[in-house]
Amino acid sequence: MKHKLLSLFVLTLLLAGTAAAQIVIDESDLGGLFDINELPTVFEATNPSAAQPLADMTGANQTFNFMNMTFEEQELDGVFFSGQFAAVTGDEPGVNLPAFDGAEFYSMVTIEVEGLTSTSYSYYLRQDGDLALLGSFSISPDPTGGPDIEVVTSFDPPRIFFSLPMRFGDTFSYAGTQTTNFGGQEFTSAISEEQEVDAWGTLITPAGSADALRLRTDTQTESFGIVSNFTSISYYTKVGLFASLGLDGDGNVTSASYWTIDFDGGTTAVEPLPGEVPSTFALGQNYPNPFNPATTIPFHLAQAGPVKVTVFNTLGQAVAVLADEVLPAGNYVTDWQAEGFPSGVYLYRLEVDGRTLQTRRMVLQK
Repeated sequence: MKHKLLSLFVLTLLLAGTAAAQIVIDESDLGGLFDINELPTVFEATNPSAAQPLADMTGANQTFNFMNMTFEEQELDGVFFSGQFAAVTGDEPGVNLPAFDGAEFYSMVTIEVEGLTSTSYSYYLRQDGDLALLGSFSISPDPTGGPDIEVVTSFDPPRIFFSLPMRFGDTFSYAGTQTTNFGGQEFTSAISEEQEVDAWGTLITPAGSADALRLRTDTQTESFGIVSNFTSISYYTKVGLFASLGLDGDGNVTSASYWTIDFDGGTTAVEPLPGEVPSTFALGQNYPNPFNPATTIPFHLAQAGPVKVTVFNTLGQAVAVLADEVLPAGNYVTDWQAEGFPSGVYLYRLEVDGRTLQTRRMVLQK
């Protein structure tokens, strides 16, 4: 699993025990909102109703536990919304339509159903500290073999997704119209939303845990005299770990998911392991030991934070950096490929948030 996360910030460590820290989400925590073209790894719950207790969990220092659900990894093609944007170049389909004037970023989702591929481009801008959606341009093949079907959806005014920086207690409102042009015909509906950052605490998922803010969005639409209501709840962290719930008009949880995002688009030798989040930090003994030429080093993180695993020779000189990134709490392994290094004793060290937590010895024997 790709897991190289943001390195532009330092996540405040939890102060004691399992207590969470109240955080502020800003633009740097979402990768700067541009030039991000890597897909997230998304897991969808097969039993979302198990998340029902989370729906009303508001206030301070909450525990948002997603561990009581069963998840399946989803296959994605395109650029996923949650923090995933690319800068508009002017060559994107539909971007030059008047509805998308001023677009700064876009996200793209491609869906294949029964051999037919549809692509949707959504266009966004930043507006007074808000991330706002101008609308979307979709292209789908005609199943009868005719010209491609184009659908243009626009919002007036641009629809607010969230405001940055995001803090506990923030509220946002939106009221506007959604216009859809399909085959030369236009359909208009009214849309209103109320958003509130109504909780903070610790988000716990099978991918790890981290301090989080909870954003609730209540949406009402009216079209052809029919009123519909639904709610989405999103959990934002500073380490590329996110989660969401979808609720119907009666407040029942109908969907639940979590995902991790590779903001930097790179790969890493660090791999997460399944299991419960550990209660303490620990650096495990490498295996095999002695080894030639490769060995595996386990380590365990009780809290999220910037992590560094470094190998030293007996002179105290750093000879390899195996991990240097921000990681959620959890269990991990990293490998050292020691081809080209002489036989002998080496030391490896675990640092979290700049503090050395543990050092161990290993033997390369050729």
